[in-house]
Amino acid sequence: MSIDARDSGVAADAVQHVRDQIKSGRIAPGERIVERQVAEELGISSIAVRDAFARLIQEGWIERVPRRGVRVRRLDPAEIADITDLRALLEGEAAARAAARVASGDTGGDIDASALGLVAGIPEAMTRAARRRDRDTLLALDDAFHAALWHLAGSPTLEEVLQNLRARITPIIRQSLALMPDDELARMGEWHAELLAAVHEGPRPARSAAARHTDLTRARVLAETGDDT
Repeated sequence: MSIDARDSGVAADAVQHVRDQIKSGRIAPGERIVERQVAEELGISSIAVRDAFARLIQEGWIERVPRRGVRVRRLDPAEIADITDLRALLEGEAAARAAARVASGDTGGDIDASALGLVAGIPEAMTRAARRRDRDTLLALDDAFHAALWHLAGSPTLEEVLQNLRARITPIIRQSLALMPDDELARMGEWHAELLAAVHEGPRPARSAAARHTDLTRARVLAETGDDT
């Protein structure tokens, strides 16, 4: 392997590391990221970290501020609204496609059958997590539910786009979940069970249910930004 290829692979690992830190909430929007610290954490060169930062800036995850270094980029309310609107459209399409495949029986592959089994057990797991007020587990279950549903749609491109959109607003979803009242936490399992039931009813009910589901998320996310348009 050439040095350039090795450096490229290391930089890609650093990109994923920083993305994961942002998505998990360990690095908050607006928080500074120190190049030297990332290099030390991963045991890599500053050059590889700079390459990773360049890619993350291009992707919109972080930004460089004159004389202040690099920080996690804050999405403005218009960007958040745009992302959530796109998610509503694409979640509906994914749910409709998943419903069509379920209706046709075209989910017999091992991976697809596994995804269908996974998504079926999540609403009840959410209810148990809500009783414990375990918000971290609820967010992980929510991620798993939607990832499995996107996979069932049978479109790798649609799945990738939805993963990217979800990742961009995960820190805000985490913040809204932290502030969610207990009575709403208790209903998360119910909301996901309703969406799953609609998927089994057919493409049209699935699309409608997905739109209602994403509207709930949209309202919570935009409330965090002070924009309820």
